[in-house]
Formats: sequence, structure tokens, C-alpha cells
Amino acid sequence: MGNDFDSCPIWTAEEARDESYGHIIRGMKISCFPKFGFVIYRCTYGNNAAWTELLTLIKQEAQNQIKKLGPGRDWLGTHLDWKIVEDSTLDGVSLEQVKSRFDRWSDEIVDESERTSTNVLRWLPRFNFCVVVDEKCLASMEKSKFKTEAGVDAVEKTPPVFVVLMRAKRRVPAWMGGGGLIRDGVFGD
Repeated sequence: MGNDFDSCPIWTAEEARDESYGHIIRGMKISCFPKFGFVIYRCTYGNNAAWTELLTLIKQEAQNQIKKLGPGRDWLGTHLDWKIVEDSTLDGVSLEQVKSRFDRWSDEIVDESERTSTNVLRWLPRFNFCVVVDEKCLASMEKSKFKTEAGVDAVEKTPPVFVVLMRAKRRVPAWMGGGGLIRDGVFGD
């Protein structure tokens, strides 16, 4: 196992199952797209400080989880790349409207990739899931902070901070288990 993206092997689908982040790394290698991380849609514009704080929390938590993977996988942190969509026309829109926008963006990138190369971007999490931050998400962070500051046992009673993780319409990521596998860049059973 390599200690960086370039020296990491392209595992078979079966081998990838036994590796931390194996299917994601395999997809990154096959597609020659060495980035992971989600598109994050900002859908509330009333509290810039809370938005900035939640975005920082998301990024820190992702890096902390990658560091826990230890040597041989911690290099993934250098490939973490967030696409942040801040557009005031998204203020207060429905989840379906965000989903529609994400699907259009994702399909455009994937279709262009497939026209110009043998990439298999459609299998990567970045093109199958997006994160939505709305007013309820910011409120969950504020509620969690308030309870922690009030002396509530953080492990026992603190409400969770949450975001919405939305799945694209295509529903085919091989790394989700169960269904098909990517073999030689082709999806199959």
C-alpha cells in the first residue's frame, strides 16, 4: 500500500472492500480525478458568522476523521476539496430545488468527462451526493453550542449538529456496497 495517491495501487473491487476508503480511492485512481469532498450548498443567508462557523466545523471534522485513518491514508487530507456554492438565489429554496441544481451540475461534469475520456466520474461520491446547509442546520449548531456552554454533558445530552446529505438521481455508486462493482472502469454485477 502506498503512502500517497500516486503510489497507491488500483485495487480490484474485491481488494478495495478490505481497504479504508478503498472504493473511493479506487474510483479516484481509475477516473484520474484525485479529489474528494462534496459540493456544499448554502441555502440560508441570515447569519454569516454561523455559516462560517459551520463550514469550518465541517472541514475540521473531515480532516480529523482522515487523520484517524493513520499513516498510509492520512494523505487523503491533501486531496480533500470542497466545492462551496454561495448564491443568494438559493436562500430558502426547497431541497428539491437544490437537488435539481446539483443533478444538472453533476450530469454536466460527468457527461463532459465521458465524452472526452474514459473517466468514470459518475461513480465518485462527489458526483452522487451533496451537502445542503439551511436554516435548520445553522439552528442545530447554535442549539448544540448553547447546551454545551450551559454545562450539559457534551457526550450525554448535547443535541447533534447536522447538515443535509442529499443523493443525486442516478443512485449507482458502487462503493455503497451491495449492488454492482466497478471492474476495469465499467459498472457491473
